[in-house]
Amino acid sequence: MSVNKYLFRTHIIGSYLPSICLAILLLCILSPVKAQYGTGNLEKIKKLEGRTLIVVEEEVSARIVKILKTKRNPDQLDRYQKKIAAYNAALHEAVEKFWKFNTPVVYKTFSEAEKLFKSKDYAVLFCATYENNKRVGESGAKMLQGIAWSYQDVNVKRDYWDKYTVMQIRLIEELNKPEPVFSQNLSNVFPEKSDIVFGLQALQQYACSEKNSKDLSFKKAMQVSSDDLSSKTLLLKQEWIHTSLSETEVKSIYPYNVQISDGATFNNLVMQADSGYAYVQIIPQIASTKNRIKIQYLHVIMDATDGKILGLSSPGMSDGTKIITKANLKDYLHSVKHKDAKAANQ
Repeated sequence: MSVNKYLFRTHIIGSYLPSICLAILLLCILSPVKAQYGTGNLEKIKKLEGRTLIVVEEEVSARIVKILKTKRNPDQLDRYQKKIAAYNAALHEAVEKFWKFNTPVVYKTFSEAEKLFKSKDYAVLFCATYENNKRVGESGAKMLQGIAWSYQDVNVKRDYWDKYTVMQIRLIEELNKPEPVFSQNLSNVFPEKSDIVFGLQALQQYACSEKNSKDLSFKKAMQVSSDDLSSKTLLLKQEWIHTSLSETEVKSIYPYNVQISDGATFNNLVMQADSGYAYVQIIPQIASTKNRIKIQYLHVIMDATDGKILGLSSPGMSDGTKIITKANLKDYLHSVKHKDAKAANQ
């Protein structure tokens, strides 16, 4: 096996978390009409009150460092260590800015958090990678304790057939249970600033919804949102736009304010939570069955300030696309017209 094909787990599963790596069924295949806004349990969300939130930081794995040193690849070692440091810094920044629940917050590694497994005084917020089971006859996926690391830049391809990453929050005594308090698939395999912000905003929109049900549909969320997408600058990530689309063509299809930014600028603007912006996230929804792995892509337009859903592009009867095409831009525009039509009828 070539060096570039190694996939590393940033953590070893601890003795208190034996069931987290077991194969579990994840999100079911989405209906073309109703797309899930994450998955969660409102009753468990209520139990967050009075608990201290443990936010899990990534650890630099001694095993990975040893392998990289053995391969005599100092550039990859430096990149790995910087990636972990940047992720932890982004996590701190996002939680301090976007965590709105009135609970104390502490930062620990998985190995530190697992020692508190028997306590009911904590909830645990973390990002973790799932690896899809691809053997014939197997279904579901297994969760790694932390984020998977690869030599390759997994965020460029965003190939979710092998693995994908979620943000989850769990009651600490239920770390080994299949159902979390809340789980949200993220756009990138190795989370960036915008992924962390999106996950936190999605959690809070779900928790604050007045719908007493397990799922909050995108369409219902759009109906309860009073903000107007046309009054905001739509922020698009350059790397996600189809290569055949020029900026001029993008603006001809979507005639309202739009800003196309490189990845770093996109992440920084999302983190700023500027009320003048709305940003697009492309969310993979994965269903692994015994026969195949099915992936659908949902384009969600989020209010940069508070994460209200202002628009979407749903895959419908197809699987959708992980890039922004003409069809997606027309869907974004339809979200604006939907708001205008609703306002005219009131």
